[in-house]
Amino acid sequence: MTQMKKLLVLAALVCSFVSAHAQMHAPVPPEMKKLNMMVGTWTGKMKASFMGQSMDMDCTSVYKMDLNGRYLVMDETMKGEGMNMMGHMMLTFDPKKSMWVGHWFDSEGPEAMIMTGKSSDSNVITMTTEPFDMEEAGGKVMMRSTWTIKDAKTCEFKLEMKSMKADSKWESMLEGTFHKKS
Repeated sequence: MTQMKKLLVLAALVCSFVSAHAQMHAPVPPEMKKLNMMVGTWTGKMKASFMGQSMDMDCTSVYKMDLNGRYLVMDETMKGEGMNMMGHMMLTFDPKKSMWVGHWFDSEGPEAMIMTGKSSDSNVITMTTEPFDMEEAGGKVMMRSTWTIKDAKTCEFKLEMKSMKADSKWESMLEGTFHKKS
C-alpha cells in the first residue's frame, strides 16, 4: 500500500471514530444552563467557624463553564487572620441520578470532598458528603453546602458540618454573601 493510500485509510478511520463519538455523546443536561448566571468574578465576606474559634475572611470566587458547558468550575481564594486558603470545585448535574455532583479540592489537604444533592427550588442547590473521618472534629462527620442564588448579582453560601454522634446538629463552618463584579 502506498503512503498516500495509508494516509487516506487513516483519515477515513479518524472520521469514522469522530462521527461515532459524536453520535454517542450525551447532551449537556439542561440543569447546567441555570448556572450560567454564576459565570464571572464574585467577592464577599465569609464568617469561618470551627472548634469554637471564628474569623472573618475576604473571599474571591471565579466561576466559569468548562468542558463544553458540562461543568461549572469554581476557583476560590479565602484570606483571613493568618489564614490563606485556595479551593477548586467542579460541579455538574448527573441526569442518570437526577442530582448535582461536586468535587472540591483545597490547599488544606490532599483528599477530594465529593458532594451530591438535589435542588430544593430553582435558586437553591444543597449538597452533602457521605460520612468521613475528621480527626480535628473527633470522628466521623458530614458536610453540607448550600448555594442560594438571590438574583443575577447576589449569591449566599453556607458550609455546615454535622458530627455522626447521636443528637448532633448541623453547625455553620462558613457563611457569607457574594456579589458579582463581572
